[in-house]
Amino acid sequence: MKKAPRFVALAALGVALAATPVAAQTSTTTTTTTTTTRSSADLERLESAERQLAAQASATKGAAQQEILLEKRRVQMLIDALESGQRVDPREVDAAVSGPSTPF
Repeated sequence: MKKAPRFVALAALGVALAATPVAAQTSTTTTTTTTTTRSSADLERLESAERQLAAQASATKGAAQQEILLEKRRVQMLIDALESGQRVDPREVDAAVSGPSTPF
C-alpha cells in the first residue's frame, strides 16, 4: 500500500515536468513575434535615417561630409545586423535615428 502514494507523487511530478516545456515554448514564440515586429519597425526607421544622411552628405563637402558618411556607415551596419537576424540594442537604433550628438 505504501508504494501507491509514491507512484502517484512521481506521476504528478512527471506531468508537471512535461507541461513546463510547452509553457516555455509558448512564451518564446510570443517573444520572437514581438522581436520580429520591433526589428521590422527598427529596420524601416534605420533605412529612413540612412536616406536622410545620404541626402545630407550629397549636399555637404569636406570634413562635415566625411562625418555624415561615417554616421551613414554606422546606420548601415545596424541595418546589416538586423537583416542578418542579429539582435540590436533598441538604444543603438534610437541613437542612430535621432542623429549625431553634434551637428555637422
